[in-house]
Amino acid sequence: MPYGQVLYDTEGKPFCEICNKAFDRVLSHVRQKHGMTALNYKQRFGLDTTIGICSEASKAKSRAKVYENYESCITNNLIKLGAETRYTPEHEGRTIDKMSKQTYNRLADRWSRVSRQSWTHRRCEQKKAQKRTSEL
Repeated sequence: MPYGQVLYDTEGKPFCEICNKAFDRVLSHVRQKHGMTALNYKQRFGLDTTIGICSEASKAKSRAKVYENYESCITNNLIKLGAETRYTPEHEGRTIDKMSKQTYNRLADRWSRVSRQSWTHRRCEQKKAQKRTSEL
């Protein structure tokens, strides 16, 4: 499997990089069957440490549970527990050496799309300006 990418089967389940089998929740499988933490697994295979690895069906099921317990989830998880992870001005940010291969690839792809869009926009503006100049 390509380093820094999560591959999915035809049912949308991600593959385990170790045993090449697909599961709804790969990280639960990795912890139970291979004895690795989610962080170690993600670092070993160049995956983003802040993103979960599960199927769309599993995400939908988790999302439904959150909506059922919305108030307690927001109050406890985001407001109280999230206070420690909020941005502060003295925070150095995440440098490229701290970035996973998956995150780097995603940002590089996004940057190339933005660059192409800006180039196209600039080119259109140049053509409009040339047209206005030639009409004078």
